[in-house]
Amino acid sequence: MVANVDTVGTTTQARGDDVNDDVNPAKDEFLMPATDRRRAKDFRRYWVAGAIDAMGSHAATIVVPLIILGAGGSVTLAGAVATISIAVETAVEPVAGVVADRVSRRSMMILAALFAAAAALALAIVVAQDHYRLDVVIALVLAESISTACYGAAAQGAIRQLLPPDDPQPALAALQARDQGAALVGPPVGGLLFSLTRWAPLLLNAVSYVVTAVLVATIRTDLSPTAELDGQSNELCDDDCQDPCREHAGDLPRESLLESSKAGLRLAFGHPFLRFALTWGAGINAVFSTVYYVILLNAGAAGSSAAAIGVLLGVASGLGLIGSLAAPAVLRRVTPTRLIPFTSWLMVLLVAAMGFTGELFARGVLLGAVLLVSPAVSILFQSYAIATIPVELQGRVGGVMGFFLGVSLLVAPISAGLMVQWLSGWVITTVLAVLLAALAIYARTGTKALLECAAAAAEASDATDPSQSTVEV
Repeated sequence: MVANVDTVGTTTQARGDDVNDDVNPAKDEFLMPATDRRRAKDFRRYWVAGAIDAMGSHAATIVVPLIILGAGGSVTLAGAVATISIAVETAVEPVAGVVADRVSRRSMMILAALFAAAAALALAIVVAQDHYRLDVVIALVLAESISTACYGAAAQGAIRQLLPPDDPQPALAALQARDQGAALVGPPVGGLLFSLTRWAPLLLNAVSYVVTAVLVATIRTDLSPTAELDGQSNELCDDDCQDPCREHAGDLPRESLLESSKAGLRLAFGHPFLRFALTWGAGINAVFSTVYYVILLNAGAAGSSAAAIGVLLGVASGLGLIGSLAAPAVLRRVTPTRLIPFTSWLMVLLVAAMGFTGELFARGVLLGAVLLVSPAVSILFQSYAIATIPVELQGRVGGVMGFFLGVSLLVAPISAGLMVQWLSGWVITTVLAVLLAALAIYARTGTKALLECAAAAAEASDATDPSQSTVEV
């Protein structure tokens, strides 16, 4: 979904470019200038590095609760460690985002991946012993979470410098499909390795971090915050609708951490559409994370087997993967001002439908249907944010948005537990559907912001080149 974090049509439409040009540098590598060819190769390295990293992390995450239980910890402690790990990563993100806007993002990614590899390797060595201490396990898990937050902040800040400048949305869809694929493959691999020996998934995770660091080291594109973007400029920041962009574009690295963080906050909440995307996305994440935990808790209470739950998650992740792959085609055919409200109200109907069935598989299919339709909106938001936020602010704004989206995820387990304990199934789905309906109504704010910014962009374009004044929303 809109993610741990996370769109005026396609970016090319917002700029008035023709996506049907006979020669598209983002699609025909042989006709690309040398700089674009290098960027395409570096994007592939970035994609593969993220895929390996995500698969290793998913493989290890699924077995950490079992390792804690093996050290004598309780089920409650295992759940608490998972929640604290997410909380630590969420808390570090804004600070890491500020750092990512001050240093070489490539170097930051490499160092963070190597520190994470060291923590994962140390955890594998500890767990390989016959008796291991619970406090050491928890400390290493949290150390890896901090490293992961630092890597994520630098990677988020670097995305814009690696995307094809003419048509970034297919590349963003590929990144989302990568993450869905890792979520689909990683847990079964982790479970299989854990059945062989308990430290194997952790060793795989450590190796994946090292491979990630090596791949990032081979990226030749300048990923520093002050790097010039080939053929790109902040056209969308040249009008009154985009004043927050222009206001903070000159922030200097000499600022204090607090002032730099404030610049990220001002842009995230001062820009009309970024504010909508953050609020709407956090609400959607909170609701559907709660739906996810409600389904799992109900399945466990009903005595469903681990295999059945695995099938449910596999179906949902598979549909999410299909949605990510189909998102570019959807974005080419459906305008944003129609896509956002349609997706919002469809989510309401899908969650309401869960109240009419108690079948685990049926609920899994409905959850998967949500993951099928949501990637297009997520990519829409990402492409707009990447095009709008100045290069030197990508890290800190991404950190701010990641923080609020992460906080929204933290409320889900507790909310789901209370709902399952005190409310009946149809009441739970009714409450969640009502919350989604409120977000669907709020989506009108987003479409209004789209229309205002698109009109301003078209007016600016018309002033410079009347032939490029059409902006589709």
